[in-house]
Amino acid sequence: MVESRLNEKEDYSVWQELRSKAKEELIPMIITLELTYRCNLRCKHCYVEFDKGGEELTISELDGLLDELKEMGTFLLILTGGEIFLREDIKDILIMIKQKGFAQRIFSNGTLFDNSWYDFFDDLQPERFEISMYGSNPEVHDSITGKAGSFERTANAVRELSSRGHEVVVKTVWMKDNYRDFVNWMNMVEELTEAVPLWTSIIAPLDNGSFSNRKYILTNEQIKELRDTQLEYFKNKYGEEYKIDDSTPCDIQIPSIPCSAGFSYAGISPDGCVYPCIQIRLKAGNIREESFRKIWNDSKIMNFIRDLSNNPIDECSKCMYNKKCMRCPGISWLESGSLSVANWQFCRQVRI
Repeated sequence: MVESRLNEKEDYSVWQELRSKAKEELIPMIITLELTYRCNLRCKHCYVEFDKGGEELTISELDGLLDELKEMGTFLLILTGGEIFLREDIKDILIMIKQKGFAQRIFSNGTLFDNSWYDFFDDLQPERFEISMYGSNPEVHDSITGKAGSFERTANAVRELSSRGHEVVVKTVWMKDNYRDFVNWMNMVEELTEAVPLWTSIIAPLDNGSFSNRKYILTNEQIKELRDTQLEYFKNKYGEEYKIDDSTPCDIQIPSIPCSAGFSYAGISPDGCVYPCIQIRLKAGNIREESFRKIWNDSKIMNFIRDLSNNPIDECSKCMYNKKCMRCPGISWLESGSLSVANWQFCRQVRI
């Protein structure tokens, strides 16, 4: 069984050191492969354009891409969509990835799994699964996914995978529809899996630039209410000396790492477009037109991103909260069309 403990401080330090070295040497250590934009759910906050056109990369094209990534030093493939298990050839893709020696992290909603899939995963041994659950009960979760019955199927998937020894990280996005479900959600997660959960209350705009999902973002008052609830929960769990900054299992509380987009990380869309990050939709090239190596080394977009990272952002560098803020240039790009401005969502939250 692949044992992943990257959330523990010691192993996380090793992981951080590897990423720092990869960034220094421009090794594309981590690649996010969006295998499809198709999805069987319609989560109201999701940034993916489900009806986006483009022919998905064939398994033959993926085969050639993976060989190239392996030669360039890629270690981890993050497989996401859409819902990747809607691809009819997904089993063959996952087997191919394993045979080529990559660690693979699977993002899924888990609703399409059955016993044959669980047996398959036992043989596959992915590095871990990440599965989103937006509520502790069908009423909350299904209202966000837009699919009746999705809660039960997802919960069953998390439970079954965990019982078989797989690491399953449950994730959520806190929004107006579910933030008061925090305590029940935490209790549910602890019953389903031993893995530390991840959450955020940052909602990314849609890939097409629309911010129609902005209406689900928490207000200042709701953020304060959520934090008070979290603090009370963790004090009850760990003692009165607990502080909200102390190791809260939340993605915006993880120790800060300089953005690796274009340095040790890139994203590839279902139709082969290469981006510095799946949040930075600045097309650097397409693997159907030129090699990934050439795009990585020579693309004007990639080199622009690398040059930009050397220029500090005045409003951030002078901010008294900058050591607590997890500013994301990709979110800045989606929010404002600029990579070099602060994120209003992060700015607002860190000041509350």
